[in-house]
Amino acid sequence: MSKSRFLFVGAVLAALLTGCRSVQQHQPEVTYRYGVPVRQAILDPNEYNLAHKYGPKFEKVDYITIHNTWNYAPALFERTYLNNRRDGASISFHFAVDEKEALQVLPLDTRAWHAGDGNGPGNGRSIGIEICRSRCIGDDEPLYRQAEENGAHLAASLLDQYQLPMSCLRKHQDWTGKYCPHRILSEHRWESFKAHVKQIRNEHRIDAAKSVAATTPVKPAAKPAATPEVKKAKEAKKEVKPAAAKAVKETATPKVKKTKEAKNANPKAAASPAK
Repeated sequence: MSKSRFLFVGAVLAALLTGCRSVQQHQPEVTYRYGVPVRQAILDPNEYNLAHKYGPKFEKVDYITIHNTWNYAPALFERTYLNNRRDGASISFHFAVDEKEALQVLPLDTRAWHAGDGNGPGNGRSIGIEICRSRCIGDDEPLYRQAEENGAHLAASLLDQYQLPMSCLRKHQDWTGKYCPHRILSEHRWESFKAHVKQIRNEHRIDAAKSVAATTPVKPAAKPAATPEVKKAKEAKKEVKPAAAKAVKETATPKVKKTKEAKNANPKAAASPAK
């Protein structure tokens, strides 16, 4: 048995033994994309991986492509198997997402070999998301349903990040005709999946708008500009005040006038104390 064949068989046996409910190891460096924990788990940049899993740098990102893994295993298994794969095939993806988290396995400025179209737009201009657990059914079906839900949130986040319309959300089948994402296609739910991604985008736009409104200080309302009538009234009021003061001065009583005149005529007498 070749080394690559041995690794593949060992990986499959591990998935079967652990089943759909295998426990994932906790790792640091977690961020969130629309509520989904995203952990950095970049493939080892060794000589083999650089040659067979790391593509050239993106010139631009025009699409987000959805896949199903056709497996029972969680995201950590898919990443580990890909990292150790040595069969000479050029295969990779950007994210693997399960019911708990998404693992980013390639930088977002790097092409992955996930769409099967060589240097076409699937590989050359799209980010690949592998939704895990797609063969979990029966009692374990909720694991797949939550993985798909997380995949929808992840896709919505990426579409918004690159400012792409919903027409840029693609399935693997769009690039080569391959029956993938098999679980979504077999249940005839691709259009409903897209509608759900659109709904998630709309909800996050509303939440973002509310957040901005809540943190924006309210400016006081500007005073209305004075009309010509108001300006005339203010000017008239200013003219009335000096005129009124003058009128008060001129209407002093005769007694007050006489007293003032007496003081002016005989200052000393006016100043002597009363006896």
